[in-house]
Amino acid sequence: MKICFIGDTNSIHFVRWVRFFVDRQHNVSVISFNNSPGIKGAKTYYIKLYRFNRLSIPLQNILSWRVVVKIARLVYFKIKPDILHAHYVTDFGFYASATGFHPLVISAWGGDVLLDPEVSSIYRSEAKYALKRANLITVDCEYIKEKILFMSKTRRNSIYNIQWGMDFENYGNVSEYNNNLKKELGLRENTPVILCARGFQERCNTDIIIKSVSDVIKEVPDARFVLLGGWGQWRKEDYEKLAKEQGVDKYILFPGFIEYKNLFSFYNISKIMLSVTSLDGTPASLLEGMACGCIPIVSDIPPHCEWIENGVNGAVVKLRDSKDLSKSIIEMLKLSEKECEQIKNYNYQLVQEKGNHKNNMLYMEKLYLNLISDK
Repeated sequence: MKICFIGDTNSIHFVRWVRFFVDRQHNVSVISFNNSPGIKGAKTYYIKLYRFNRLSIPLQNILSWRVVVKIARLVYFKIKPDILHAHYVTDFGFYASATGFHPLVISAWGGDVLLDPEVSSIYRSEAKYALKRANLITVDCEYIKEKILFMSKTRRNSIYNIQWGMDFENYGNVSEYNNNLKKELGLRENTPVILCARGFQERCNTDIIIKSVSDVIKEVPDARFVLLGGWGQWRKEDYEKLAKEQGVDKYILFPGFIEYKNLFSFYNISKIMLSVTSLDGTPASLLEGMACGCIPIVSDIPPHCEWIENGVNGAVVKLRDSKDLSKSIIEMLKLSEKECEQIKNYNYQLVQEKGNHKNNMLYMEKLYLNLISDK
């Protein structure tokens, strides 16, 4: 099967998806707007994308359609794929749909459906245009599926829930994790770690996490927070400054950006995993943390609640409420060993059943083949 993907080659999630089909011995090509190293085993084509913020609308339209023409030439005359699959509805999905190629698959990532159309009429038009022309759409939660149905009047049976998921084959072996990580971070072996691996975008509410720290430390003085990331509207330095202003900087570690393969060592040393975003799909890091034994505490937005039931397999807290967050962190830290094991086992089975990366990708492979057979 010849598959052409269009997406962000700087994203580990996109790279993981592409690599799976390369490893399955499919003929894989990638079109990207990032002039970054290619994905091994896939033929990568780079197209320069013009950013339009300061340009007039007519010039934006001209440059936009130049990109479409370049993609179309590659798709129709050079790559000649059986399937064209764009990741992210706006930009990549729009350009792919404008080529007129079918069968077309578009994967919604979250912000492209929940955020972009709300802040820009251009993105809203792009999203509607792309979604109406896709033969098949993938989402990672039912909430985004319903948003797409409302926005574009797409057929319900053309939308499938496909998870990025946990890669149990490559990262499920605890013995391969860095067991010296706590020591390297200057932590004692019995230090309870509260981890957030969501980065520093404004929607991740890192400020609320920092504001919850003082109340947690009053009850559990040995606890330490580890906040990962080096990207987003705010910089790591901004949050370090906020932590100092709150008087809790000595209780928080900011390791910065961590390579994907090393994230699992952080999951392994953590008792609690936080995902308190204001807007989201199903976070891959949440499923990975659950599979690695972290107890999840999440904000009360619909995608989180598709996975976490308050008091059953984690805690659900009010959005942007530092007091409710600190209360739940303290409760989870004080759970008995038996209660922790029950939650860990429940979550491991849940992710194995619904969020296994390999199983989701094999299902996606069947969907590709079905589309090809229907041509």
